[in-house]
Amino acid sequence: VQAASNEFAAISAWASIADLQTWWEQRRERKDNDVRVKTNHHPHKKRHARYAKYARHIEAACGGPPSLAQQPNDDDDPAAASAAVEQCRLRSPLTYLSNETTMTTKLDIYAGRHDGRIGSVPFTHSLRAFRAVAGDAAA
Repeated sequence: VQAASNEFAAISAWASIADLQTWWEQRRERKDNDVRVKTNHHPHKKRHARYAKYARHIEAACGGPPSLAQQPNDDDDPAAASAAVEQCRLRSPLTYLSNETTMTTKLDIYAGRHDGRIGSVPFTHSLRAFRAVAGDAAA
């Protein structure tokens, strides 16, 4: 979804992340190997939810944990946290999606009922992206 400029020819999002900081918080809350999910695709297999690693990837890419600015500890660096929050904002499609920026753009947003339950990205990200584009019409 993200581009170097604020102009898009078309947008096609498949269970995509809309807000990187929110997704970081959702992934950080899920511990590695703490949930076993029996999937419909493989009814006889259980798999471990290993999505907490994505929180670490975001921290590495954005310069640290992006929520430290909201919940500082004595050991935290507020400047680094603020920079990480800004990096998350700049890398998040919601920063660039609005009714005005997508008015003349072809837009497809796909989400499934299992997104976030079996996959790593909750369907609420697709819903938030839709609401950003639809504006008041979605309310």
